[in-house]
Amino acid sequence: MDELVHLDLPEAPHRGYDSAAALVGPVHDTVELDLPDADLVYVPQGIGGHVDHIVVIEAMRKVATHRYRDLPYGLRSPDGSGGHPLAPTPRKLDACAAYASQLGFQFGGEAAMRAALGGALERIL
Repeated sequence: MDELVHLDLPEAPHRGYDSAAALVGPVHDTVELDLPDADLVYVPQGIGGHVDHIVVIEAMRKVATHRYRDLPYGLRSPDGSGGHPLAPTPRKLDACAAYASQLGFQFGGEAAMRAALGGALERIL
């Protein structure tokens, strides 16, 4: 049975990344993550170099992974190599809405995020 498991990774601002530029700069911390006991794990491609995405990719090197296009970074680089976009399901958009600290910075609010990601995913599917 498929089960969604979230890793216990505090977002970068809570780990000392104190600016927008630092979020896509080099990784400067070490994070220990409990790896799931799974046959397949979905991880971001790392487009845009967001430090949280890079930390997850590095941690998951020991587990079979399927890389998906990072959003919203993939919107700026839609021809990113490898990976596959995930369908714009309400569950995916609800999960994106949970990143309240990113909604204003990245999109200008939740409604704009839903419009941008839903529309972008429909164009690249």
